[in-house]
Amino acid sequence: MESVSEQSIGVFIAILTILITGAQFFLSWLSGRRQRDAELTTWAHQVIESLAEIETACFPISSGTVYSPKECEILSYKASALVDKGRLFFPNVVDRKSGREDEGTRVKVLDQVLKACYAARYLAAEKPIDRQKLRAHIWAARKSFTILVQAEMGKSMRKSPRDQAGEHIPTDPGSWGEARRQLKLP
Repeated sequence: MESVSEQSIGVFIAILTILITGAQFFLSWLSGRRQRDAELTTWAHQVIESLAEIETACFPISSGTVYSPKECEILSYKASALVDKGRLFFPNVVDRKSGREDEGTRVKVLDQVLKACYAARYLAAEKPIDRQKLRAHIWAARKSFTILVQAEMGKSMRKSPRDQAGEHIPTDPGSWGEARRQLKLP
């Protein structure tokens, strides 16, 4: 017959084993979330760069910046690939009410990338369009994309202390006044 202390040790070891297993599970889960956030961040960087370039192709500020139809087609297929890569993070939302057996509905974050893809395709086809208005749409899509992706990321990746809040920067550099730090050139 086991003594009370041997039973206590057995119970203690069992509880300790359960706690260690739980901790390992939690750390594994946390590591998986961090890995997803890191991969999501890499993908988001690629999307933001793609959207910025498509935005520029729509209505370049510089008269010397010209995107050929071929370059616009390349921007289009890169954006299309980014939509599909994004489906790895954001699968379609299935509408169970309709009973349709389709693949579901794309999530909002991917709509922003698809919008840019369609704009680049339109530019590649050289169809007439108000290009400045198109640029404004892609600019808005990039802003929406960033907000939607930030909402998906882990809090630690998108947390900024209030004391680090920026200030309003006027868009006209001529109105900035004197620089706080003087530039010294050789």
